[in-house]
Amino acid sequence: VGDPVGARTKNMFGGCFLFIMFTLLLGPLLLFSSLTPYEYPNYVNEASVELNIRTNGKNSYNIFTNARVQSIEPPSQSAWDEMVQAHALQSGDRDLMRRVQMQIYSDQVWAITPPSKSALKAFLETSVNDTSRVVLEMQYKFTRNLTGDAFSKVSTDLNSGNKRILLDMLNCESSANELSVTDMYPGIQRLDSSSAPTPVTDIVSDGTDKFASDIAFGLKDCNKSGESYWYLGNPAHSDSTLFELEEEGDTTGITFYVICERVSMVALHYSVFGFYISVVYLIGRLIRGFTSGMATKVMFTDAPRADVVLAIYDAIALARNDNRFRTEELLYYQLIDLIRSSEEVKYLTKSYAKSRLEQSEKLKSE
Repeated sequence: VGDPVGARTKNMFGGCFLFIMFTLLLGPLLLFSSLTPYEYPNYVNEASVELNIRTNGKNSYNIFTNARVQSIEPPSQSAWDEMVQAHALQSGDRDLMRRVQMQIYSDQVWAITPPSKSALKAFLETSVNDTSRVVLEMQYKFTRNLTGDAFSKVSTDLNSGNKRILLDMLNCESSANELSVTDMYPGIQRLDSSSAPTPVTDIVSDGTDKFASDIAFGLKDCNKSGESYWYLGNPAHSDSTLFELEEEGDTTGITFYVICERVSMVALHYSVFGFYISVVYLIGRLIRGFTSGMATKVMFTDAPRADVVLAIYDAIALARNDNRFRTEELLYYQLIDLIRSSEEVKYLTKSYAKSRLEQSEKLKSE
């Protein structure tokens, strides 16, 4: 008694208590970080592409719609070795990257009425020689396993030469097989928690983006009424056009390289704010339940000799088992009188101060 509290005792009680408190308060934050063990790759499982022609800034003609994916697989080693030279990519992106290969054909025949087709051709005819804008617009969407869809839209103005090729295709000119557009969409895109993909760029010395992808599209069976349809793909790396390759059985559409992200399963179902309110409320309830009422119990919890009081409890239980209900009630009333008198409890259970002094002297003598 009166001796300084040792460092070991302080660490055991104070240090451990602080450690437990910080663990309870900061531990849940790990569930929302990249260190959580409940983090899973959010891979793409579906994709769709649309191609539209917009004229005069207000009229839109849908020419291609495809929601059929040919394959979704990791990139080849040769493709990755070429891409990883860019500073925007990291070695850890390899496991999260997927190559999304679309089908080349539109899902449906080109459903356009003769008046609408005539209006489109008339606008192209007049816009070839003036500054009227004809915009090629491509929309694409990626559906992921765990979170919502990621979608984006890119567009480019067609020059006079491309307008002429498009007009010739609508007129079923045999010399106009397909139209190629350079740098139409980002070939590599990062899919994070937002709904819009983030392009991965690699600007080379001439100011162009190394990862920007070209497209080529054309109208098939133009002369067959009700059977014509559009196809869309990346330009062939040869002298052949997509139209000619399609005739040979090549049905490869455009390709996307997407870098998926890892997501926490906890973060998908709970917000950080709501989760912390729940945790702090729970911890507060636990601490309150552990500490509340301790002051009213101190006369019994710190009693040096509580055997006398416990003997009354045992006597009440024995009287009930023997069906001596009068004795049971009398003992219960005596227990109530005992609890009401703190001096009598102290007399029966002995002095706490004397007990601590005796223990201290005993420890010193040893």
